[in-house]
Amino acid sequence: MLVETLQKARFRLRSFTLLRSFLRWIGLSHLARKYYERQIVKAGMTSVVRLGHRLNFTVSSAREIKRIDSPHAEVEFVTRMQSALVSGGVFFDIGANIGMVCLPIAKSNRTLDIHAFEPEPATATALKANVELNGLASSIKVNQIALSNANGNIDFNVTGGAGHGTHSIFQQVNENHSAIIQVQTLQMETYCHENSVIPNVIKIDVEGAEGLVLEGMQDVLANENLRDVFVEWHRPVLDSLGESLVALETKYLLACFERIWVDDRGQECQIHYKRRP
Repeated sequence: MLVETLQKARFRLRSFTLLRSFLRWIGLSHLARKYYERQIVKAGMTSVVRLGHRLNFTVSSAREIKRIDSPHAEVEFVTRMQSALVSGGVFFDIGANIGMVCLPIAKSNRTLDIHAFEPEPATATALKANVELNGLASSIKVNQIALSNANGNIDFNVTGGAGHGTHSIFQQVNENHSAIIQVQTLQMETYCHENSVIPNVIKIDVEGAEGLVLEGMQDVLANENLRDVFVEWHRPVLDSLGESLVALETKYLLACFERIWVDDRGQECQIHYKRRP
């Protein structure tokens, strides 16, 4: 009851900019935030509203709460994915993390067949728990694998916990990684063949491994059932690998798809590609 009251108060406070500024000025905002976070961690769950739907997420740390509870910086990106999907459509969420994209999309359209890919074990476990917590097990299939350009296993650098860490096959992403683990890799083409499925919409957010994912899905890109591709490109990692956004999209995407929306943030760039007529 206390946690629910605190969350309602926080949601309402967002509408009062001047009051928030005053509380921050007198120092109460920081104290209230710390108290709020302690109570949420103690409860082990938080709620947020995404795409007009209230969603529940398991939490275990203040950093995780901040990531979930902060104003969503990708509202238009996710809204575009939602709009691109039609009833009965198939959505691949590659780099699903704890479900900040696939959960609201599943809530907004219960007829969708969603395949979420998250290779890091703790994060995949949290994703599965969030899917169950929101009653979406019949809509979302969670796969603890990394889609890549080859079938097998690969070293995976892990830093931080579920929901707030940085995990990548590239050491450049997190040079101060706390662990290196082995994760299973699959080409998307292999996954689609084994599961008799072709996506209509794909989201890729894989901390610089975008080129590897695209290389392993060339047959899928050629399939006209795939209508929209959403990619969050990570320039620092691409630069460190001697690759570029322009070269990769030219090689794998622009023959069949065209850019229709771009949100360039410098180090990260979100692009919506749509199949050419």
